[in-house]
Amino acid sequence: MAEAVVILAFVGKAVASSVITNLVNRAFTKFDELRKSEGMKATKEKLDQNLPRIAAVLLAVDRGQIMDRNGALDKWLWQLRDAVEEAEDAIDQLDYYQLKEKVKYQADPHNACTTSIKKKMTKLIKKHVPCIGNDSLGRLKKAVEGLNNAAAGVGPFLQLVNTLGNSSGGMNQTCADTGAMLTEVKVFGRDMEKDLILKWLSNPDGPEVSAFSIVGMGGLGKTTLARLIYNEIAEKKVLEFSLVVWVSVSDIFGTPDAKVIIRMILQDITQLSYDLNNLNTLQTSLKKKVETEKFLIIFDDVWQDGPETENQWKQIMAPLKFGQKGSKILLTTRMEVVANMMAKVMEGTGQKNNHLLLGGLEEHEFLKLFNKHVFGTENPTEHRNCQRLAKQVVKKLWGSPLAVRVMENLLNNHTDIQHWDQITKQDISNIQIDQNEIMASLKKSYHHLREEEQLCFRYCSLFPQNHKFKRDELIKMWIGSGLIQQSDSTQTLEELGAGYFDTLVRKSFFHASADSEDCYLMHDFMHEMAAFVSSGECLRTKTVSSERIPGTIRHICIVIQSLIAIKEILHLRHLQSLFIEFEGEKPELADVKEFEKSLKKLKTLRLLRLTGDNLFELPKVVGDFIHLRYISVRQTSEKELSWLPKSISSLYHLKIMGFLAVSVNGVTKDKLYGIGNLISLQYLDVPSSVMEMIPRIGKLTSLQKLELFNSQEQGRNISELGSLNSISELQINSLEKLNDSEEANKAKIKEKERLRVLSLNWSSECSNSKMTLENLEPHNSIQKLHISGYRDVSFPKWISNSIPNLTSLELRDCARCNTLPPLGKLLSLKYLFLSNFHELELIPAAFYGRIPGGGDAFPSLKELRINSMNILRKWEDIEGRRKFPRLEKLLIEGCPQLTTLPTLPVSISNLEIKNSGLQTLPMGIESLKKLRLVGCQMLLFNQTQHNGLPSSLKELIIQGFCDDTSLASSLRNLVSLTRLELASCSNITSLPQEDVFFKLVSLCEISIQKCKYLSSLGGLGALTSLKVLSLSGCSNLVTIPLPQSPSDPDSEEPNLEIQQLHIDHISLLLQKPLKSVCQVKKLHILDNHQPESLPKQWLEDCTSLEEIEIGNAGALKGLPSNFDELLPGLKKLVMHQANLLESLPNLPPSLSDLVITGCNETFKQKYKKDTGSNWYELADVTTVIIF
Repeated sequence: MAEAVVILAFVGKAVASSVITNLVNRAFTKFDELRKSEGMKATKEKLDQNLPRIAAVLLAVDRGQIMDRNGALDKWLWQLRDAVEEAEDAIDQLDYYQLKEKVKYQADPHNACTTSIKKKMTKLIKKHVPCIGNDSLGRLKKAVEGLNNAAAGVGPFLQLVNTLGNSSGGMNQTCADTGAMLTEVKVFGRDMEKDLILKWLSNPDGPEVSAFSIVGMGGLGKTTLARLIYNEIAEKKVLEFSLVVWVSVSDIFGTPDAKVIIRMILQDITQLSYDLNNLNTLQTSLKKKVETEKFLIIFDDVWQDGPETENQWKQIMAPLKFGQKGSKILLTTRMEVVANMMAKVMEGTGQKNNHLLLGGLEEHEFLKLFNKHVFGTENPTEHRNCQRLAKQVVKKLWGSPLAVRVMENLLNNHTDIQHWDQITKQDISNIQIDQNEIMASLKKSYHHLREEEQLCFRYCSLFPQNHKFKRDELIKMWIGSGLIQQSDSTQTLEELGAGYFDTLVRKSFFHASADSEDCYLMHDFMHEMAAFVSSGECLRTKTVSSERIPGTIRHICIVIQSLIAIKEILHLRHLQSLFIEFEGEKPELADVKEFEKSLKKLKTLRLLRLTGDNLFELPKVVGDFIHLRYISVRQTSEKELSWLPKSISSLYHLKIMGFLAVSVNGVTKDKLYGIGNLISLQYLDVPSSVMEMIPRIGKLTSLQKLELFNSQEQGRNISELGSLNSISELQINSLEKLNDSEEANKAKIKEKERLRVLSLNWSSECSNSKMTLENLEPHNSIQKLHISGYRDVSFPKWISNSIPNLTSLELRDCARCNTLPPLGKLLSLKYLFLSNFHELELIPAAFYGRIPGGGDAFPSLKELRINSMNILRKWEDIEGRRKFPRLEKLLIEGCPQLTTLPTLPVSISNLEIKNSGLQTLPMGIESLKKLRLVGCQMLLFNQTQHNGLPSSLKELIIQGFCDDTSLASSLRNLVSLTRLELASCSNITSLPQEDVFFKLVSLCEISIQKCKYLSSLGGLGALTSLKVLSLSGCSNLVTIPLPQSPSDPDSEEPNLEIQQLHIDHISLLLQKPLKSVCQVKKLHILDNHQPESLPKQWLEDCTSLEEIEIGNAGALKGLPSNFDELLPGLKKLVMHQANLLESLPNLPPSLSDLVITGCNETFKQKYKKDTGSNWYELADVTTVIIF
């Protein structure tokens, strides 16, 4: 059973007080408002007496002083939670009826919307209590009595707490001390990380004292890696440090105390006990010890961040900064935010933000570690069946050495194949051994979260593994499910939720997705922990059975084939969130009716979310869910979906409504008319075709985000915006449809103090656009402004004078504009995009603006994009004052007549010039890191004839131009270059020779695409650092005669150490110098070539291959017969469109992933799982996908 501490929505003294006390106050406020508080005074007094006692018990539970083995306590905690939620529902019901009366009142044409409406409503409600319902009042009284009864049961548990006293035991209070000595005989798979840290330790450059952090999730081996470094320095003396110190910070709970840690350092150095308690004395003592030493201090397992923690570390680092040059500080932590904090603490020394994100072990090294622990040797020869399953077990452990230790206890001395098979089917969180070390380790991170953050993290268990979380979407679900409560602060629920999410990212519970912008992932271990700690509260299941779903569940996701399955969750009396992932076919009408009948019983729902390919029109019973805050329907196919029922117009509590479908039917004005009743609605996410039909949008006074399709029809024009004072993000389209510019005043944009993002768009000609824009001036709180299709020659003055907080400005398609406003006066502006100014010939000096006191122009700007300025000829510079002091990126595109740029600041690191007439690069780019040139022949030729490209360049991209001479000249002296890309350069016939490439000592990646006349790779073999090479679309390179093997061994090309090779023709492997590569780990043959066979000789020479992917294997009939001998270390084989493949040879035992698509039917049947005649050949492969 899960611990009581993790299943409560309110845990600990602070949350108990804020939730329960606030609830009691709200309840009795309701009684007073409705004049129904008689007879309730004694109840309130009893509750007030018991609340501190409840808080004491909850605090003891939170600290782990009372463990979950106490069944009576567990039962009482659930009773208390039930009572709290019943009272919340009762109050919510009363609020609902008050909102209903408010909607009726506003709908009466005799009741104009005035500032006195709130007072009138209060009088109306007090006068007409029966309208609200005596049943609701009765329910609230009963709920409060129930809460009182539950609270009265606190006595025995308070006695238990008092008996235990103020024990500091418990999960939050104790952390294991760590020592510096290696506990492992051999450390697997960390050679690269060890070498990286040793290289940093030996680097003489940089500040006198510098710091480096090892960051990673619990159980990945951070401490082991730090011990390995300690052993290399202190024992093996591979580097000279006169002082090596190990400090275990993990046993210091809460904010680290500078005095405690300094004492620990001194004790380690002197081997003496220090009882000093004066910080200044301790700092002075430490300074004396280190100022003559070159030291290495390792702080292991650092947890806390925040202002107070940062201050303590500043006190600790103050004396350490006096160490000799080359002194180093190494720390391990689970949280990247701690590494960033340490870099900030060290800023005064010139410290850069150095840290290593530690991942799981590579699979082949991890398998060795697993074998060593479980079988006693890295390469076992016995128990072949168990070894086959070992690969499947290893897949579940995600490279965590700690997980191996757990499995060692579970599998050691067990050779029964059934036992192993059972283990492969279990989730890590379900393995009950030694109280599951893995979960215990991860839960340390969890218990360092605040209670509200814990609750939001637990909720994430409703999503599948590898789900891509969108920040704003998840925050809205948290709000809709009632997880985020309004505090006394001025922050909105969205701001509170954003803070919780950002904390979870900073503390490594989420990490940014590498391939999807604005998406976040949760590590599989973290996902399993979320499921573990949310047991009894949250559940995601495909097995929908009432017997297997605990009655305490509050939030559930059911993955179902039939709608009737919803019957199995009707016992969940306090269900708040329901996710339905429907995977069945289009349901029959009878099933939909049965679904409606069952759904009607789930009256406590706050959130309802449906997704699937074959959804159905929601039943009208949805309108009865008076507590509903969030409703979302997402059709994942392109099939037509019926619009929501008319009854949703009575969901007065609804805050978030989403409806996503490619095609919508059943949308009528009648159905949409009622949306105006949703006075609590904050977010409306529906198709544009629906949005532009919604009438009376101005009645949605709580709306925070809106795209308005301006129309001349009553109820759908710009005047509807006048009453939307909560709006934070607004887009207005079709502004040309305004009858006159004065009509824009009715939107009252300048009065909207909460507006942060504004987009104004014209889609056709308009004679009065300047006056319209003048009347759409926003409040000075605006942060992002987008103007598109503006049709006047100049802009109103407010655009540069009245928006001091603006950080982002986009001006697009302003076809008639022939001048720019003085935008340099916008002190907060960070992003500026100017596009399609077809009448603009000059960017004048006035563009920089005049700032009182002669301050910098564009003082905060980081990115500037100028695009499609067809007649722009000149960009004036200014003298006597600085401009763009923080500019990092500049993009110039589609400016064919612009020949020069003003001097750029030294801060510029990224410059892109596309299809423009520039003849030389600007001054001031000595620190440039990335340069992209597209269609700029004269620019590159002139630059290389004079000063050459800056030696600071790390990435160079050339597209659509360039010849052999210019290329060789441009690469001259680029000693820092790490990546080179050439694309569509039809004048290049050969890459530079050895004398050029020999100097490019940092170049590790080259990509060459569509250079159709390229016929030689030149001196490529001289690139000793090259790791990744991509060649495609170079037809001349593959049609020239293949070179014969040289008879003179001295003429052999040097061996490249390429690790990844991406080519589009197999014959490239026989070209110099690729024919001699022997370190390739990944070979990818792109899908625009169909190889008939793989080059056996090349494979024999390249035994290091771990991965092969063939994009189009349509001409491939088979693999070499000795494939397993050729590639003994191959882990992954992927072949697409393999329709001629008849059979497979013996595969390497190392192979773990096999993907073959587009197979013929005979091949598929032959290798069909379990039943195919040749399936046994693939039994040792962990993942097999054949179709």
